[in-house]
Amino acid sequence: MSTFRHISAPLRRTGGMGLALVATFGLIQGLGAYPAQAGALRAANGQTCTVIGTKGDDRLVAKRIGDVLCGLGGNDVLLGSAGKDTLDGGAGDDILNGGLGADVLIGGSGTDTLSYADRTTPVTVDLSSKAGVGGKNENDRIFAGIEDVLGGTGNDRITGNALANLLTGGAGNDLLIGAAAGDTLSGGAGNDKLLGGDGNDKLLGGAGKDTIDGGKGTNRTDAQAGIDIVLPGLGVNICLGGSGSILNGEICIGTPAPTPTTPVPTTPATPTTPPTTPVVPTTPPTPTVQPTTPAPGPTTPPVTIPPTPTTQPTAPAPAQDLRYPAADMNSLTWVTTPTVDNSQDRQIKVRVRATDDVSGVVYVGVRLRSPDPAAPILTMGFSSQRLVSGTLTDGVWEVSGELPAQSATGSWTVSEVYVQDRAKGYTRYTVQPDGTYTGSEYGYQGKIGLPPLVVTGTSDVTAPQANTAAAEWISSTALTNEDERSVSFRIPVTDDYSGVTGVKATLETGNDDFEVPLSRGVLSSGSSTNGIWTVSGTLPKYLPVGDWKVTDITATDRVGHTTTVTPDPKTLVPLMITGTKSDLQPPTVDMSYGEMVGATSGDNSTDRPVQIKLRVSDDVSGVSHVAINFITTGGGARLDSNAPGTADGLWTVYGRIPATAATGKYYVSGIYVWDEMGRKRDYYVQKDGTYTVYKSPVTGTSNMPVYTLLPVAKSTT
Repeated sequence: MSTFRHISAPLRRTGGMGLALVATFGLIQGLGAYPAQAGALRAANGQTCTVIGTKGDDRLVAKRIGDVLCGLGGNDVLLGSAGKDTLDGGAGDDILNGGLGADVLIGGSGTDTLSYADRTTPVTVDLSSKAGVGGKNENDRIFAGIEDVLGGTGNDRITGNALANLLTGGAGNDLLIGAAAGDTLSGGAGNDKLLGGDGNDKLLGGAGKDTIDGGKGTNRTDAQAGIDIVLPGLGVNICLGGSGSILNGEICIGTPAPTPTTPVPTTPATPTTPPTTPVVPTTPPTPTVQPTTPAPGPTTPPVTIPPTPTTQPTAPAPAQDLRYPAADMNSLTWVTTPTVDNSQDRQIKVRVRATDDVSGVVYVGVRLRSPDPAAPILTMGFSSQRLVSGTLTDGVWEVSGELPAQSATGSWTVSEVYVQDRAKGYTRYTVQPDGTYTGSEYGYQGKIGLPPLVVTGTSDVTAPQANTAAAEWISSTALTNEDERSVSFRIPVTDDYSGVTGVKATLETGNDDFEVPLSRGVLSSGSSTNGIWTVSGTLPKYLPVGDWKVTDITATDRVGHTTTVTPDPKTLVPLMITGTKSDLQPPTVDMSYGEMVGATSGDNSTDRPVQIKLRVSDDVSGVSHVAINFITTGGGARLDSNAPGTADGLWTVYGRIPATAATGKYYVSGIYVWDEMGRKRDYYVQKDGTYTVYKSPVTGTSNMPVYTLLPVAKSTT
């Protein structure tokens, strides 16, 4: 058994304009193994990962000071401890909350958010300086790849970097400072000061008396509650109501905007019958789809932001991203030599051209199948990729991976190529051993010309062996559940050649499907080929009383071979848990209540922050995390809580709809809640508001808010 449980398939769009969108959320605590990656894993700063995610959307929690959290693929939430941790989001759009202590924060590829939303005291964040970040004397360090910041309720100072940032102040009198790129600054409640920098910025004052200076570039200011002063600065400020106008209490000084025109709908393109020869467009055609303007949201009429006057410098208004990205399968090329010996670890690199219509490619992955069917595939890219030439909409990507020493000899062939864009659309190419492939979208098919990777040398062909007869508990086997309890046992493990890299186990009671991972495996004596391993984990508070036995022990060697064995309960006796209270149920959501915090509509010219408030309760241990799927036809977003709920059970989840996303009414399609013990409940919601609960007979009708995303109005001048 694994240390995490997937509920459904990852976020994805399906062919045409349909959408099959259900998030994959894993709860992972302690050292695990990424099933698609051979060998040991390290964060981008070189530290060995102790809490490891998957290619899906995971929630990783540090259980001890000094943990190294590695999200890998997917849109992950990483939560640190009260001490010094390392958080590496990897590929995908991740949320990083290091907690207290001097943390190392690594965003990786994708658009990543550094969250201080749970802070009540001021924080200082400068994404360009990368050091001395966080609260007073906290000294967090930003290693790489952070684009967005979410402040707390204090008077925060947040400064962007050369990337396109979304800086959100939250409550308090905040100072938000943009940089060279086109940034979005959202002050939130309080008397904020927003300084836009040199790019074409979006400045959102929020409630309170705000001061807004657009700086250089062509800037847009959104009218929100409050009395704001907008300074002309060195650039062009576009005032939605004209220079000197007052709109929703805001005073704007700048250039008046023209009257918007209504876009003309056109007929959507329909994919044709799949071709029989390779079809990889040199530039994916941009759909001519212009959806009908949606109805207004539930509380605020939609406001279409007018375009910049043609007399002012501006970039073209973005279109909707309705087409999936594509890989030019004929462009696959080895960067490193395609023939290597396995006497040592080998860095393997491949390049491939990837294209997208509007939003741009965010990550690329290539997987190689081993000639040994018992060995895992080698994954290149995702958390180790770079754009070497071109642009995000048409560029050449280099992906890399590490082939461990003593890996299987023979021909390693491409098994999959994967490309994903910023609007969450992706295309997966499945490649057969003979090189023929089919794509998940548009009927792509053909045959690649990339030769196999040929590995020579002596390989490890045998999985490790765990001696369960010699396993023994180090910790007590009689425990109360009044607090968290650490438990550990030792076991001899051997391997023939490459050496053992990890040992883990699972505890179960048999009364329900809840399990406790013992995921911290450490070599305590001997060697990696013949040693004694200590396997430990943390029993959560309020663990149900009863006998908890080790149901499986899994050992993994350096080339990825695994073996799983079940120990004799007479040797490794069950743990006896006693106590007066047990957490027996996952959290529940009051589906009759859902409230949108802030705007309920906007156009897709920029990322649109979305916040939804829910009421969530739990029987004993308390709620720990809440997540939401928020979708429309052809688009979607994920919202996550990154701060504890209030005493009355109200939780706010945060997220954003990416720029150029499909327009329409975005609605809640899924709600996922966890408690402190690790139990989880899933709600699946239909467009009409009816819902079901996973593994439960409970059904009903929800009352959840919607967000209306509008197309950008086109100018006739």
